[in-house]
Formats: sequence, structure tokens, C-alpha cells
Amino acid sequence: MPSRFCIETARERAEAALRRPPPLARIIRPRPVGDLVASFVLPLELLKRQNWSRHQPIGLLARVKDDLYDVMRPQAGPPREAPLPGRPFVRCIRFSGKAPDRGADTFKMAIDILCAPEEGKHRRLSFLVDDNEDDADVHQHWEPAPPGRGFGLLEVYTGALPAVWCRWRGCAERAFRVIGWNRARRGQPDDLVKAAFCRAHVAKMQSARGLTPLGLCEGAIL
Repeated sequence: MPSRFCIETARERAEAALRRPPPLARIIRPRPVGDLVASFVLPLELLKRQNWSRHQPIGLLARVKDDLYDVMRPQAGPPREAPLPGRPFVRCIRFSGKAPDRGADTFKMAIDILCAPEEGKHRRLSFLVDDNEDDADVHQHWEPAPPGRGFGLLEVYTGALPAVWCRWRGCAERAFRVIGWNRARRGQPDDLVKAAFCRAHVAKMQSARGLTPLGLCEGAIL
């Protein structure tokens, strides 16, 4: 990680910027779809334009990818066992003093890290099956920032879930309320309630379409 980059400061600045209306009329912020699952703030110097990446030695690209993974891994939460189901929504915002060229695709390497591991590509986070249009709804846009104080914000949302998971989600939420109320009377923490519920139903959830909804088998909150 660049020595002068502070994740907490960058995140506060991103949150403050997004609470305000877009500073320019031409900036259109895509509306996220679904619930927020993960959020990453990234050093601007690791968000390389694709025309830069195409002309660099393989060793240099590998170092940039490793640095990017090292920044993202601590922000990702517990290791995931399976990608999100459906078509997750990914929002990428580049805060910088100058807008990148159209098609610069500066979040490409970061989005690759969000995908599931493949042979020879193990430093990944398993939020997405893949970054193609069928498996992820990816949006990138630019917003101004003071020169020398730029950064990137990358957010992952559940997106539009298949109908089977929407139905299952309602059942799970009702079960959490009932079981939680009963166990709360016995003084059992809420996280134990969720963990017990997840363990009891993980086999059933994995059997439907071969997917694991929202990482429930890992004890994630719906």
C-alpha cells in the first residue's frame, strides 16, 4: 500500500462526497441495486488506465495487482466460500483532479480481484462469478477531487437476485426474528442465532441452482 494512503480518511471523504449532490451537471450517479455487501477505497496510483496496462512488462503488472490485492483483502471481511448469486451490482467511482479518457476502465484490475479464483489466479476475493455482462452489472464514473488527493471507491451490492432467493430471503428474515426472540430470552447473542440458523439450512440453500445465497453458509447477514 502506498505509504501516504489512509483508508479511513479516504472512506470519510467518499461518504461526505456522496452525501452531497453531484458537483457537475454531467455527472450521473448510477443508483445501486440491492444491499451493500462490501466497500473498498483504493489508492489512485493502483487504478491504472487500460492503455497503460497494455504496454507494461508482465512483472510490473503483477506487482500492481499484488499491491491492489493487499489493499483490498483487509477491507473484504471474512474469506468467502462462494460468489454472490444472481447478477451483483458493482459501482466504481474515481475521485481525481482530471477525468480519465472514455473507456480508460481504470477499475479493471480491481474488478478482476473481486472474481472467483481460477487456475493460476488465486489472489481473488470471490464476490463475483466473473466480470462479464451476464454475471455482473458494473458501472464506472468519475467525480472531481483536489489534485494530489485522489482515490477510488469500489462497492459491491447484491444486485437483482433470482426469484428463488427473494422468496428465501423473506423466510430467513422471519425465522431470524422468531428464533432471535426466543434465544434472546435465554441471553444468547444474536450472532449465535444466525450461525445456528445458517448451519441448519446450508445444505438446503446450496442445493437450489447450485448456489449459496449471499454467503449465508459463512454466517453473513442477509
